[in-house]
Amino acid sequence: TVALPSQLTINPGDIAAGAGAVWVADGGSLYRIVPGLTGQTVTRPFATLPHGGLIGDVVTAAGAVWVDDTTDGTVNRYAATTGRPSAAVTIGHTAGVMTAGDGGLWVADPDTDTVSRISLTRNRVNTVVTLPDPPTHLATDGDDLWATDGTGRVNAVGPGGRIRTVRVGGQATGLAAADRPVWVA
Repeated sequence: TVALPSQLTINPGDIAAGAGAVWVADGGSLYRIVPGLTGQTVTRPFATLPHGGLIGDVVTAAGAVWVDDTTDGTVNRYAATTGRPSAAVTIGHTAGVMTAGDGGLWVADPDTDTVSRISLTRNRVNTVVTLPDPPTHLATDGDDLWATDGTGRVNAVGPGGRIRTVRVGGQATGLAAADRPVWVA
């Protein structure tokens, strides 16, 4: 157990592991927990979103920690070693769930039923795909992006933006991809 020094009455939101640490979002702050600090208090945020932002999702990729700001539709890149901001990429109206794979970071914009791919090397959007409904969960596997839409469907977005739809029944509440099998809760 690690205590966070949050000044807000918000419970920790998202969590990610990678780049030698565990990353926890709490309100507009990102905390870095290094293995071995169990039972100790983290004294300050590793990084904080500007202008009172609110972190929705956290992903590690390419030696960086990526957090989305649900209040203004941006994705912020921080160096995993220093916490210095290195990019802020606007993806649309709202930044939702994210996943990394195939040299990019995919970010959902549920307000416009789109997913945008940010190049990890250029820090800019290079692909936008429109889905039939708002994306609620994302996962990547090889060249494919998988997205649930809350209607009992999983949309597979292949190279070139081609979409295949698979009905899974009920309402999909989670998604994971691992070496070609895709698992849907």
